[in-house]
Amino acid sequence: MNELNHTLNSIIQYRKRLDAIATDLEKKVFEDGKLLRDVEDQIKQMDIIEKELDIKEAMLLALNGRETLLGNKIEHDLNFYNDPSVLDSWNISFFAQRNGTFNIKTVIHPFDIVPLNQGQCFSPSSGVFTVPFHGIYHFYFAALKMKKQESGTGRVTIQLVKNRKIVPTLRKVLAEVHLDSAEGLSTRSEDCYKVLFYQMEHPLIDVALLYR
Repeated sequence: MNELNHTLNSIIQYRKRLDAIATDLEKKVFEDGKLLRDVEDQIKQMDIIEKELDIKEAMLLALNGRETLLGNKIEHDLNFYNDPSVLDSWNISFFAQRNGTFNIKTVIHPFDIVPLNQGQCFSPSSGVFTVPFHGIYHFYFAALKMKKQESGTGRVTIQLVKNRKIVPTLRKVLAEVHLDSAEGLSTRSEDCYKVLFYQMEHPLIDVALLYR
């Protein structure tokens, strides 16, 4: 009987030890799982930081590229404005005006008043300005129609046209304005049209007044 009780007590103690070991294992597994999740969260956070760093690096490269382009542009502009031919082109200017009717369709009308033609690059008879130097040119033009058309729309179109050749096969309209006095005694265009034109070659600029 005593041996049986001793064996039973040994089994009970062994069982308690096994339960304690199992509890310790479960606790260890839980702690290891928590540690693993923490590591995974840190890895995800590092991935996010890495992506943010990649984005910032790309932005920095883009800014450096823009800085380089801006520096090149500044250098180009300084060289451009120090170019003697550009300085000479600053002395080129003209002002032309025409007063009268436009009763011929799709024909360039000559200008009858030319108070300014510095450099003699503008032809009043043809309305063509020949660019003498590469550079930046500013063109301003305006139009005013005073009387109502008796019949039809009375539409007048004013164009600033660029020609690459004397024969206008490659024409490009730089600016255009329309006047239509069919609905009133007088119709006025916008007060002034401004065109900024930059050209390295010597093209032709038609200041054309067309009746359509």
